[in-house]
Amino acid sequence: MPETDSTKQKASTDETRFSRASWVALAIVLFFFTLDLAQIGYRMSLPTDGWSFPLEITSGEQQYIFDRNLAGAVSDLQSGDVLLEVQGQSIEQIVRRAFVFQPIRPENWAIGERVEYRVLRAGRELSVEVPLVRRALIDWLREFFTFLLESPSTLLQATIAIFVFFRRPRSRAAQILLISSALTLAYVASLPLSGQQGGPAELFYLGAYWPAWFFNFLIFPFLIVPLVPVFYLIFPVRKGPMRDRPLQTLALILGIPPVLIIGRFLTRLDQPLALWRTPPEIGVAFIFPASIVIAAAALIHTLLKERDPTHQAQARWLAFGVIVGIGLGQGLLFFLPELGLLPKSGAVPILRELTGSLYPLALAVAILRYRLFEIDVIIKRTLIYGVLTAALLGVYFGSVVLLQGAMRALTGQGSPLAIVASTLLIAALFNPLRRGIQTTINRRFFRGDYDAALALSSFGESVRDEVDLERIQIALLSTVQDTMQPSTVSLWMREETGSKPAD
Repeated sequence: MPETDSTKQKASTDETRFSRASWVALAIVLFFFTLDLAQIGYRMSLPTDGWSFPLEITSGEQQYIFDRNLAGAVSDLQSGDVLLEVQGQSIEQIVRRAFVFQPIRPENWAIGERVEYRVLRAGRELSVEVPLVRRALIDWLREFFTFLLESPSTLLQATIAIFVFFRRPRSRAAQILLISSALTLAYVASLPLSGQQGGPAELFYLGAYWPAWFFNFLIFPFLIVPLVPVFYLIFPVRKGPMRDRPLQTLALILGIPPVLIIGRFLTRLDQPLALWRTPPEIGVAFIFPASIVIAAAALIHTLLKERDPTHQAQARWLAFGVIVGIGLGQGLLFFLPELGLLPKSGAVPILRELTGSLYPLALAVAILRYRLFEIDVIIKRTLIYGVLTAALLGVYFGSVVLLQGAMRALTGQGSPLAIVASTLLIAALFNPLRRGIQTTINRRFFRGDYDAALALSSFGESVRDEVDLERIQIALLSTVQDTMQPSTVSLWMREETGSKPAD
């Protein structure tokens, strides 16, 4: 029975109607945002030296290295100074007391006062008088929006997550995507105050140190990373333990990381400056690899075992987003510049952000099912033009090197003619290479489409000069049978006196 307009409208209304789980997801987001804004507001009211402190992970012990003067307060501090003492308290004592909820701040730690810092600069210990100021809202806003402009994929992911959630609030995948994106945005909002590590302003206040530490750092191994396998275990269909015991599985996935990290914290109470190593160690050794393995296994299981065409298409969209958006955008385009194989500036960061944005876009298409079955066309074109680009770049750089070498051998110096000749060679090779790559990819990965196109081409060749109507009918029926493989096939020919089938 065909769907009526009223049936379709009712189904669309049901998809956008909130369920109890939808309200719970929204409440979780509002809860973390409220906590984040509360700790940001509290930290902005505290006396501070106004500097940011990035997390230093190159040495065995934690170091508080002055990075940027965010507040603009005039002092003798310099970027690169290492904090050793504050008013006679060593940084090791300050961190230990903050960690066990017993901070002791100097008596003159107040806005408008000056305190003595002892710092290490170029191998020498120096005493520096530092004024204490209050953080300005405009400074925080400037740093926050600067980060978003430098990393637009973060804002794009949050925007897509909100849009997808309100279009499919009943979808568990949309709910997980919203929560994960909101947690990432909360992390980004907390960073501009004093950097990822925080500084003395946080260390001296009970209500500032742990909230800052959580939103600036622990939120990733505690929540954001573990939500990745949860997403892939429930989308496009629930799998394994997430289908049989969803609440217990969710509690296990989200509960193990905090237990491991906190347990390791407790064994290092006598090494306060080594505490920073715990989340990276646990994260790199267990949380991150386990999350990636579970997510990859769930996605591969769906691609190989799921027979429903819609679920298959959704899984292919996910795979496309992972391979192109994360693998290429956040993988190769991140590590290759770090290895010195690509420049760190120029077009590479822009390209990394653009390709990284494909992942949340692919998630949105998979969840909303918008043009779901166009994924095969997108994958095909991505393969064709990706291989074509790599081949042309290889030919270009190879020809430039060879021609420049030949020019130096003949004339003793390089010549711009090598670049001109290489460019002309690329222009001449573009179409032949594209056709060859397209044929190869179609034959190896899209055999059905390739065979159908080959059959249609053969049919066109066979009937081009044919004038016998009966032979044309036989060729047409045979081509349809070979390409589409229907259970039966008939051809109706229009005549003046009526119609009759040709079998």
